[in-house]
Amino acid sequence: MDSDIQIWFSFLPEVIRRSLVAEIANSRDRKQEFNLYTNSVPTSVTDATAFASSKLRLTFNVAILKRYSVHEPSGAYNVHTDPENLWGIPLVLCTLRGQADLFVYSEANGMTSIRCVENMLVVLRPEMQHRITPPLGTDRHLLFLGFEEAYKYLP
Repeated sequence: MDSDIQIWFSFLPEVIRRSLVAEIANSRDRKQEFNLYTNSVPTSVTDATAFASSKLRLTFNVAILKRYSVHEPSGAYNVHTDPENLWGIPLVLCTLRGQADLFVYSEANGMTSIRCVENMLVVLRPEMQHRITPPLGTDRHLLFLGFEEAYKYLP
């Protein structure tokens, strides 16, 4: 296993995972972004963040819930790095529902392919190039947890 990539299966408690899936399913928006320093964050998101923070020993201040549909385009399907303002900690990506293949690129190991399945967490070095395939079958629901540099100065 590439030391720049960490994987956990059955990461979130099932009650939290199901609550996040319901949050995504009940939203008209494909992407919901939350500044965790505000009071308008759903309980399912704060519960998931607290759980992940305790397990990974990372501090998060941003959470993103996202729905990827088979027939909708996404920039995530192209090779990219996430924005530099999110490079303060590793990228934390949890597939809540569905499946997709994640390709991660590094000079040391070339391309690594990972089949992301339900309740699987992948942690990557933030500067690593990567891409995800469209969902394999049904929609894929994702939780991203990160640390947004601009938010660290808020009360």
